Amino acid sequence: MLQPIAIDTSDFPKIRRQGKIYVDKTGYFHKLITGDSDCHFLARPRRFGKSLMISTLKAIFEGRRELFDGLAISKTDWKWEAYPVLYFNFGFAARSFVDEFRCSFPIEVERGIVAAGGSYNPNKQPSDNFGEAIQTLSATSNGKGVVILI
Repeated sequence: MLQPIAIDTSDFPKIRRQGKIYVDKTGYFHKLITGDSDCHFLARPRRFGKSLMISTLKAIFEGRRELFDGLAISKTDWKWEAYPVLYFNFGFAARSFVDEFRCSFPIEVERGIVAAGGSYNPNKQPSDNFGEAIQTLSATSNGKGVVILI
């Protein structure tokens, strides 16, 4: 019997837990995250796997090794340490009108900061909260820094 294909989600942990087909690109992700650059910008067309890629990177940086059994990255020297990860998925914040986006943007920023273990002050601008979250999480990361995935 063939494995089912995930057509309703781009959530890497969910795909792996449900035993759905995952085209393994983790070997490439290992090269990407162990390369010489600290910052990468990857632009791809709509419906081209960006959300799944970011979800996979998030699981890697969270140190969730059990999700990667049998995948290429599990055969590398990756140390599987947990990093603080600020993860923002603005696909849910996309709206038809600028005013709708302005309303949903702070909510998405708050969600990402709180999920990473930071705190959010609604009386401050999202940018100020973001900067403070980076400083706070970096101070508690044992020198590893903060991973930011958007």
